[in-house]
Amino acid sequence: MKPDNIQYNRDHFFCSEDFSNQVTRKSDTIVRAPSLPEFTSFVDLSALLESRNRLLSDKSQNFFDDLSVSNPLQKLAYGLKEVRKQQISNNIPITKCIGMKESLEFWKSEVERTCIWLSYFDEFQNLSMEDKIHITTCMWIIFTRVERSAMTAELRRASKCQHKDFAFTTYSLINTEALKWDFEWLSHFPSDQMNTFLGTTQMILCEPLTNCMMDVQPTDEELCYILCDLCFSFLGNKMGGEMLEKLEQFQKVLADNLHQYYTQRGSRYSHRLGQILKISQQYKALMEEKRKIRVLGHVFNAFRANWSHTDLFIYEPFH
Repeated sequence: MKPDNIQYNRDHFFCSEDFSNQVTRKSDTIVRAPSLPEFTSFVDLSALLESRNRLLSDKSQNFFDDLSVSNPLQKLAYGLKEVRKQQISNNIPITKCIGMKESLEFWKSEVERTCIWLSYFDEFQNLSMEDKIHITTCMWIIFTRVERSAMTAELRRASKCQHKDFAFTTYSLINTEALKWDFEWLSHFPSDQMNTFLGTTQMILCEPLTNCMMDVQPTDEELCYILCDLCFSFLGNKMGGEMLEKLEQFQKVLADNLHQYYTQRGSRYSHRLGQILKISQQYKALMEEKRKIRVLGHVFNAFRANWSHTDLFIYEPFH
């Protein structure tokens, strides 16, 4: 199986009639702020990036207890199990409010988990530091959204949380009906206006993606394939050149591994592949909606935090 056989619609932003109508509706919600300080807060990401770079610099080999773990996709699936060992599954605490402090802690945790997970991919470990940073910067956002939605689905199926709960971190849940957002650090606009503008908590946390995970129930191998395919296909096309060639080779290796995985399991190959691609399609559809909201946010100058480093979110506008 070759990655070329899997076709995706490219998610280029365009100003459709629906989007024009959305601009009108959103403009009724957010009104330009009067003369105010240029920034609402200073967000220091130094500690986060230092931790990321330290993890990416570590080239020590991972050891596998399971002797059947041999190919790259199996190793990534093993790594996913390892980073998920931190997940609390009983009597999980509830996070009641999310502001800058909670956001920083969450981002740091997710960047670190992404780095550790990717370290189980030998081909990634052999890359230059520069290439590792590019891939991690793209992957951590995808990993956060997709993996957390998948974990939420698992906890709901196991009755470890309620349907209205979301696995925000490995150590806490969010009650999507009761959560309070504190956006004072991010914008001059009141938090209630920003909440209306950004959408419900369910939409911010990609509830349709979680519902898709509930239906498809991807295995660890399938989830790892989806994560890598989303990241590598986007980043390769974005950067081109040698990076494109490297990532296309990674995709080919993982696609062959997935083919072998299905063959060994005797799965209905084409049917199952169609099922897991629903997850990718749902993710891309949700990211298109988020892009539209971000564009409107920049139009109305809604996001006013001053970031110590902007490169951590350099790919955020694209997914």
